[in-house]
This record gives sequence, structure tokens and C-alpha cells, in this order.
Amino acid sequence: MGSSSGPATLKICRTVGSGSWNKPNAIPAKPRTAGGQIYFDMYDSSGLIRNAVLPHVTIYAKNFLLREPDAYARSHYGGRTFTEYYHESAGVQDSEPQFSDAIASASDRAKLRVGWNMAFAHHGPINFRVASLYRLLPIKWLLDAPTRFYSPSRERPVDATCRVATSYARETVAYQRVRMCDLMKNRAATGRVPRAKYYRELTRSKVVLSPFGWGEHAMRDYETFICGAVLLKPDMSYLDTYPPLYDDGQTMVVHNWDLEDVGEKLDQILSNHSAHVEIAKTAQDRFR
Repeated sequence: MGSSSGPATLKICRTVGSGSWNKPNAIPAKPRTAGGQIYFDMYDSSGLIRNAVLPHVTIYAKNFLLREPDAYARSHYGGRTFTEYYHESAGVQDSEPQFSDAIASASDRAKLRVGWNMAFAHHGPINFRVASLYRLLPIKWLLDAPTRFYSPSRERPVDATCRVATSYARETVAYQRVRMCDLMKNRAATGRVPRAKYYRELTRSKVVLSPFGWGEHAMRDYETFICGAVLLKPDMSYLDTYPPLYDDGQTMVVHNWDLEDVGEKLDQILSNHSAHVEIAKTAQDRFR
């Protein structure tokens, strides 16, 4: 994006810890160079765009983006397509309803671009410690620390695991996880455990179920690729992201948002796990 008038500048957006998602902690100043400005949004959900930023930037890059730009032309209950789905299909009500802001301007919607997702982060068993250490000691080697990958073909005595948090302030966000854990309570390991146990369990599991949370993706997805299990996850075909790791039948197995086919999909994987190991291998190779 450089030009003879000056280089492009890059503005990184940090996730807002509290308040409205449309009140970013920094709004970039109007560009003073012909190169313009790029704003990078790492907020978990594909549905939430910080509209206040759009008039000030040339490109608004987001880690997960709806494939249909016009979907941003209207607001969504709960700020996400899946929260709106559960609100409309299952009658789930948020105690404090929120809506994403519609992007009325076609020129503003045209600024939306796919950015990179969290696949480039460190996802080993001590990833949080590495991140904390890097904040204190910003040495590049910490970011490049080697990750141990586990063979999908190794012995896996645990059929399935679904270690997810279910306590959310927003009922429409929590709904999928709560219902998933209820459906899987006698079929998969559920409930929170210490991270060391959690990670070891991933390396010994055939299948990892990874429902949506605040956003569609989770660190669990990338940990699953590293640990060599088969990822079983809600349909994400309506999204664009980079790198493109979510490919039904190639890198993961997809189930419907209504969760009616989750048990059937799990049975299919477990009854022919050796064939599905190829999916885990492809996912791991692509992730590397």
C-alpha cells in the first residue's frame, strides 16, 4: 500500500476487555499519507465490526470475516450470526440484549479484508506462560519456540473430549456449549480441569468437540491439530479466514448448528477411526 507520498501505517486493535465492542481503545487518526491506514481486529467473533473505526481507515482487517459482505449491512441479535440463530430458532433471550451495528455504507463494507487468525500464535501446553514471559522479555526466540506434534496414529484410549467453559454473561453465547455438554455428558469428557491434564487428554483423545464461544474459533481448535485428534465442530463454511484450516471432510468433521447430528457424527468417526485419522493428519500437516 506504499506510495510516493509515504508508507502505509498499521494500526493494531486490541480486544476490548469491557464496554461496547464498538468503542475501541484507540481510534486511528485520519491518514496523513496517501498510503492510508490498516486496522487489524482480533476480536473473536466474525459478526462484530467496530464501525467507529471504518471512516478513518483504508483497510479493516479481521481474523474471521463473513463470506457475504452484505451480511454486515444489517444488525444481528447478540452481535453474531449464531447467537441470532439460537435466538430465532430456539427462543434464547439474552438478559441484556445487544445488537451489532449495521454497516450501512457499501464503501465502508468494501474496506473489510480477511486478516490472519490465531494459528500463528504459540499453542503448546505452556502457551500462557510463554506469552507472559514474552511481555516481560520480548525475545523473538520465545515466539519461535518449537512445538511438539503428536501423531494422529498413536494409541488414543479416550474416545472424545469436550472440556469447555459454559458460564457466559450472554445466554445466546452460552447456549451451544451448554447444550453440547448436556448431549455429550455420557459420551465425552466434560468439565474444566487443570491445563496439564487437559492437554494430556487431547493427546490421548480420538475426537475433540469444539463448540463456539465468544467467537467461532478457539485455541482448542489449534491444540487439537497439534495433538493429532479429529476436530468435530459446528459448520463454519460461512466464514473466510487465513490460514484456511477449517475444511469439512479434509481437516475437520462438521455438524449442524442445531446439534441434532452431533451424536451421529461422533459415532461415524469412532466406528471408523482409522479412516478419520487421515483427516487429523491433513489438519496437522496444514497447520504446520
